[in-house]
Order: sequence, then structure tokens, then C-alpha cells
Amino acid sequence: MTSKQSITSFDDNDFGFTIIDEKELTSIAEEEKETHQTEIEVLTTKLQQMYDAVIPLLKNLNANPDMDIIKWPNRSQKISQFKAKLDNIGSSYIKNKSL
Repeated sequence: MTSKQSITSFDDNDFGFTIIDEKELTSIAEEEKETHQTEIEVLTTKLQQMYDAVIPLLKNLNANPDMDIIKWPNRSQKISQFKAKLDNIGSSYIKNKSL
């Protein structure tokens, strides 16, 4: 006589999923939506700050388009300060900060 093992006695019956109801699924989706919405708001604010920082530089560089030479004393210091400003805005979102 052969003994049959029940299916639940096998160790390999855990397939890594669980069953949830529609209410729980909706709750999870709402939490993810709120998280994504917050991330979108943060990134939108950061993008606007970057834009607001760069536009004055471009306007100043374009102020006298008829002039061929731009006099820019302390350029290296000013660029470093501007880079620090951009780094401060983007800090954790900027992957390559080399300049």
C-alpha cells in the first residue's frame, strides 16, 4: 500500500503570491498614486527652480547680441557659485555633477 502525501505537505507549494480583495487593491493603488503625485510635485518645483536660475543667465548673455566680446571678470568664481546654486536645487536628483 502506497501512502499519498497531501499537496500541502510539499515545501515547494509557495509560489510567492497572496490573494487580496478589490478594496485592499484599491487602497494600495491610492497610496501609490499619492506617492507618485508627491514625487511629481517635488520634481516640478525643482524643474521650475532650475528654469528660474538659468533664464537670467541666458538673458544676460544675450543682452547685447551686437557685441562680439563678453567681459566676465571673476568668471570662474561666478560659475562655481552658479553651479553650487544648481547643485543645491537638484542635489539628490543630479547624477553627474562634474564641471
